[in-house]
Amino acid sequence: MPWKISDVDSHKKGLTSEQKKKWVATANGVLADCKSKGEDDCEGKAIRIANGTVKVNMEISVNFTQSAYIPKIREYSGKQYYVVPVVMMVEGVHNGSAGPIYHSIEVLSECVADWEFKPVTIHHPTNDDGEFISVQEEGILENWSVGFVSNAQIEDNKLKALAYLDIQKLSVLSDETLSNIQNGKIMEVSVGIFTDNDEIEGEWNGEHYTAIAKKHRPDHLALLPGETGACSVKDGCGVRVNQQISNNNEKKKGEKNEMKLEINKDFVYDLAEKGLTLVPISVNLITNKDGLLSILNKVYEVLRGMGDDHTYYFLEEIFDDALIYGKSTEGNSNLYKQTYQVNADGSIELTGTPVKVNRKVEYEIQVSTNSKNKKDMCDKCPDKAKALVNNERTNFDDSDLSWLSELTEDKLDKLFPKLAVNTKTTPTIEEAWNIVKTGYKNLEDYTKMLPDDIRGQIETGLQVFQKVRTDIIKSIVDNTEEGVWKNEDLEKMPLDVLQKIEKSVVKKNNTVADYSVMGTHGSHEKEGKIEPMPLPGVKFEN
Repeated sequence: MPWKISDVDSHKKGLTSEQKKKWVATANGVLADCKSKGEDDCEGKAIRIANGTVKVNMEISVNFTQSAYIPKIREYSGKQYYVVPVVMMVEGVHNGSAGPIYHSIEVLSECVADWEFKPVTIHHPTNDDGEFISVQEEGILENWSVGFVSNAQIEDNKLKALAYLDIQKLSVLSDETLSNIQNGKIMEVSVGIFTDNDEIEGEWNGEHYTAIAKKHRPDHLALLPGETGACSVKDGCGVRVNQQISNNNEKKKGEKNEMKLEINKDFVYDLAEKGLTLVPISVNLITNKDGLLSILNKVYEVLRGMGDDHTYYFLEEIFDDALIYGKSTEGNSNLYKQTYQVNADGSIELTGTPVKVNRKVEYEIQVSTNSKNKKDMCDKCPDKAKALVNNERTNFDDSDLSWLSELTEDKLDKLFPKLAVNTKTTPTIEEAWNIVKTGYKNLEDYTKMLPDDIRGQIETGLQVFQKVRTDIIKSIVDNTEEGVWKNEDLEKMPLDVLQKIEKSVVKKNNTVADYSVMGTHGSHEKEGKIEPMPLPGVKFEN
């Protein structure tokens, strides 16, 4: 081998073009891994795993769901983005290109920070032979990326994030994806990751796996319009909110809003023989005897009517007597709570006065920024966001300040560049000064990051420097009248000023020449003085 897309039908029929690509990538990956280990029957093993991983679509899913989320519009680096919630992966057994692998919550947690700013693509990138490739290969990022991942976190054993999707690129690369996002539809996703696996078979919650993932190295997040991901919507993944809304708001625990219509397997193969493929159809059948959907649609109309070219309103939550909605203006968003009523003619009318709120465990009136009783607020986050923008070692600018301020403090801390410790390379003077400005409070902090030999030389030099200063200060104090100079005043002065002061001070107990020979006291030798030098031709007598 390896296999090509044209070989797939001879091993498994009824696959779509995208499923054939997945089959080829899976089979070739297993084959290469098997051969590298010197195992037997590698081709047979590769075909079996590929056939088990890529399944023929044999059921129609009828989903009773309302809009799963409301896409928000934000500006970043001069571009308009849809911002949507996404569950990228959950703990469990997932059938990817390498077969069924168990991914633990511990492994998912280890790579959370590595997901920040990873590209988002439409489908997984492939080469001309249909093989999956990294988004970092030459020419791939520009042609495949439609956005990036932000604010990744672990919650309820799920790896969640926000997906920033470039509206203009979506319209160029995938009208289907753009339409799904605009209408708040749940959509399948798949993570593009590199892993180190332990070849250990076992079961997790009744699902069999052939290996355990030990380390995730994120490459990209793929949106899969019309496809099913390894971690599917049924598993809890996808572009979606945390909880689906049932058709009557009375879904029981463990009950799924889904009706499966089983299709005869032979019928599927008959269609495949004729060149036809049965694909899943998602039918949004919404029935609501209480008229809540009608109310919801009318609320959307009211909010849309409140907006203009510069302001966008979006629904955040709806209660029996109040709405929580967002107002976004030039990239800045705030949440408001306002009561509403349903009039006799069925129209929706907003009543009362909108009150700004914070989104926490529950909605409450926003506390003034001047209040001393602020709760759960990150006081340091605005300053840390500004520090990241001003830091010469980052690529952030003023346009990033808004979304940086929305991150939690631990996320902001992870964005600060790391400083090398005990490196073999000594920084230049300019680099050292930049390091001191951005992270060190004093010279002692700075010397700690230097190599041992360099640090020793600097510390020795500092000791000598301090000894010279101490001796000069002592000399000045000892040779001047008491109280003229104080140690604490002199210690604040730079070394060159201290040296000048010392030179101007007349030393005590030193031998000084007296040249007053023309005066009344110049003809006698006194203690501590030198006899005056006689003029040429003149003889002095006692």
